[in-house]
Amino acid sequence: MPGIPIIMLNEIKDCIEQGIKEVKLICEVVEKSDYPEDKLTVIKVKDPTGIIEVKLFGEENERKLITNEIREGDKLLVIGRIVEVGTEVYISPKGIRKIDNDWYEYYLARYNRYKKRRVKKM
Repeated sequence: MPGIPIIMLNEIKDCIEQGIKEVKLICEVVEKSDYPEDKLTVIKVKDPTGIIEVKLFGEENERKLITNEIREGDKLLVIGRIVEVGTEVYISPKGIRKIDNDWYEYYLARYNRYKKRRVKKM
């Protein structure tokens, strides 16, 4: 059974079409917003190919445990589920890890190696 694929944001539609539900994103935080009345925290993230929202639902203390140290400009590894509601697509995270530049480069290298393998199989 293959693992969770590392993807770029421009590949989300392909993942939806192929039935891939869980993905890993290597991204940078653009904005973080908290909506206590909706029990929601939204983190907008980007990679070189696009921007998407990562939405965390739940009680404030639970959301803060995950997002308290995340700031604009931080690099993240996000493992989550692709959610499609009408025309909106977002990521519901299973895990979010703040990573430094060395880890960011490592995951980009893994992505590039993974992508080359996928192209060879086609």
